[in-house]
Amino acid sequence: MAVVVRADACTQCGLCLDSCSREAIRLLEAPVIDGQTCFGCGACVNACPNRVLDLAKV
Repeated sequence: MAVVVRADACTQCGLCLDSCSREAIRLLEAPVIDGQTCFGCGACVNACPNRVLDLAKV
C-alpha cells in the first residue's frame, strides 16, 4: 500500500506528522511521504481531518 496525497485539501494542521511513528512524512505545502520509510499502516490517513491522505494499492 502507498499513501496518496490530495495536496489541494491540506490545511497544514500537522496531525499526519504527529501520527507517523516512522517519521515518514515531511510537511511542505502539503504532506510529502517518504516511500522508503512508510510501510502503509494508515495512521496518517486516519489522523487527517480533511481526508488529504488515502491508501492505494501499488
